[in-house]
Amino acid sequence: MRMHSSPLIEGATPNDRAVLATIISELGTNIVKYADRGRIRLVREAIDSRPYIDVWAEDDGPGIADLTLAMQDHFSTGRSLGLGLPAARRLADAFEIESQPGAGTRVRARKYLGGSSRAPAHRLYELTSDSARPPVARPTPPPNVHAFETSACNRPLAPYAVGGDVAYWLPCDNGLLLVVADVTGHGELAYRIAVRVPAMLSQLATSHVGDLLRALDNELRGSAGAAIGVLFLDPDAREFRYAGVGNTGVSRVNGSPWRGVSRDGVVGLRMPDVFEQQGALQHGDRFVLWTDGVDGAKIRPARINGLTLSADELSRDIIAEHGHVHDDALAVVAGWPG
Repeated sequence: MRMHSSPLIEGATPNDRAVLATIISELGTNIVKYADRGRIRLVREAIDSRPYIDVWAEDDGPGIADLTLAMQDHFSTGRSLGLGLPAARRLADAFEIESQPGAGTRVRARKYLGGSSRAPAHRLYELTSDSARPPVARPTPPPNVHAFETSACNRPLAPYAVGGDVAYWLPCDNGLLLVVADVTGHGELAYRIAVRVPAMLSQLATSHVGDLLRALDNELRGSAGAAIGVLFLDPDAREFRYAGVGNTGVSRVNGSPWRGVSRDGVVGLRMPDVFEQQGALQHGDRFVLWTDGVDGAKIRPARINGLTLSADELSRDIIAEHGHVHDDALAVVAGWPG
């Protein structure tokens, strides 16, 4: 399914597109594995002028005997990553599933577009035809008292419409976890691996950046591998932490100058010893992460410090000014506003 140029996802950020692609992939894979045939449809609507897409996945297969078990992380009856329905649930802003043995399964996963924060609704409803069984609510995480700015700009290598670079961020341990990944290769082949990274991260998320890199190395074994950079912003501890492998980079462009180091290697293929770095985090700090399709040496703090560009404007400008035309290019901007 080619969504990248469709009016259906107008206004979607690169993060939105990666999440939607992963949800569709996970739900479609579930249909093929367990029901053989089914239907996936996308419906775009809006609430209070905020657009969203509902991904509906329906089949007439054998149904699910135990929804509670099926929704457990890493549960799988096949030889897969064990992501499937739990991954779609974690990535969606709202999620509903209805199933009955012998009567098929119906899933709705909603993704809001155009923002870095999740929608207010974080509820999971496990619905069956048994009216005596009440809906089970997914616990809502406590509100994060820290506000962050986040944006990404992703430009695939021409003439491909998609590529192997992906960015993903999510709340974690009362801070913000950000990941950039550059899957080996270009075009559709690299893209098929890249769109699975958000689902992996939703399962493996941790503020321990080195542990996360090692876990991703395990998940990506058998693939072409990827260069990955992981940054965690921890306002409670007034600290940031970074670890990277391969051709990814990070620099603090507002605040005290700092540039991270990514060890030579390939996650999933040739993993080096992880080098974890940390530093003090202050209000007003802003970081840029990039893949090797961007000339990171030209992202200089002195040139950016003090400018009033928004995160969206800055990520676009970096790709326009410093992105290489011979490679996928990705830039992510993240900060803790003052």
